[in-house]
Amino acid sequence: MNNNETNTKNRIETITAELANCQWRLEQAIRADERKTATKQWRQYARDLAASEVKKANDAAAKKAADDHQAWQEKLVRLFEDRNGEGSKTDRQRGKGRRVFRDGSKLQALYRALHRRNYPVTRVTLQRESGLEGWAFYEGIKTLRQRGYSIETLRTGRLKPKYRLAS
Repeated sequence: MNNNETNTKNRIETITAELANCQWRLEQAIRADERKTATKQWRQYARDLAASEVKKANDAAAKKAADDHQAWQEKLVRLFEDRNGEGSKTDRQRGKGRRVFRDGSKLQALYRALHRRNYPVTRVTLQRESGLEGWAFYEGIKTLRQRGYSIETLRTGRLKPKYRLAS
């Protein structure tokens, strides 16, 4: 074999090797492209799926909220359909919607003395401010309780009891 034939043979082998290498790279590129495309498609599918789930959840939540709202409206209509604007039993017991005390009465003064303060007050202070004396003070407390006002009596040790309008 001469030198020319050896060069040609080497060239053919080199070209064949380069072609095989190019083919391998091309296959790698095609696979990478296919993977990239498949990944893009998968991500889009996942986004669409998540969006549809969120939409379903929002639709379900909106439907539930609308149903709850409708149920409450129906319940309120049932509660108030025969009322014709009058107050509730509790309001009547507490005297709301009508005058509870005569203006300037000692009972009104007792209530105001209790209502003005957020802290307990002694009997002596309440008697002084309301003008009620003796058993009339206790009758006044009893009357307020009967009218629905919650009055707490606080006793601590040997100290005088204190009274407070409970909220």
